[in-house]
Amino acid sequence: MLTNLTLVNTQITSNTIQLIAGNTTGTATFRIYPNIEPFKSWNNISWVKSSGTGTITCTIKRVSDGSVIDTNIANPKDLSAEPLALEYIDFVFTLTQVSGNNPILNSIQLILQGGF
Repeated sequence: MLTNLTLVNTQITSNTIQLIAGNTTGTATFRIYPNIEPFKSWNNISWVKSSGTGTITCTIKRVSDGSVIDTNIANPKDLSAEPLALEYIDFVFTLTQVSGNNPILNSIQLILQGGF
């Protein structure tokens, strides 16, 4: 699987993604290409955030034309019914401070299916 990570107003600290000091919002974009032969389907995505912190939302975008596939997705999200193919997809996580509490993105799990 090919994966690129782009951070805007966020940073990796102690193996987590957090807002850079002084920022109230930021993004972590995971650009994924499921380089699995043969590729069958995107199954689901889930993430863990620190409890009691700000909010984290996720938007799914198609890289080829920038179109939004789904916004503010559930956690976990079943991807099997989404119109996703063997293509580059962006999972954009938006971290937002709430009442002075910064969100911390601890982990992300993406499950794909390949094989015959």
